[in-house]
Amino acid sequence: MAWRQLRRDLAAGEIRILLAALLLAVMAVSAVGFLTDRAERGLAMEANRLLGGDAVLRADEPRPSWPRDVVLEQAPDPSDGAFRVPSPQAE
Repeated sequence: MAWRQLRRDLAAGEIRILLAALLLAVMAVSAVGFLTDRAERGLAMEANRLLGGDAVLRADEPRPSWPRDVVLEQAPDPSDGAFRVPSPQAE
C-alpha cells in the first residue's frame, strides 16, 4: 500500500519537489558550515597579525615627550570614567 502511494506521489511530482527542497536545504547548510569553517581557520592563522602582536612603530624623529603638568591635565578623571589621550598639539 505504501509503495503504491509512493509511486503515485512520484508520478504526481510532489515527492520530487520535496526531495529538491531537501537537497537545497542540505546544500545551504553545508555551504554555511564550509564558509564558517574557512573563516574560523583564516582568523586563527592571522590572529597574531590581527591583534597587532607583530606591529612595529618606526619614525624618523623621536616621539615628543610632554611636560608632566600637561599630561596630568589630560589624564582620565576617575569620577566620570572618561579617558583622553594626550596630544602634542595640547602644549
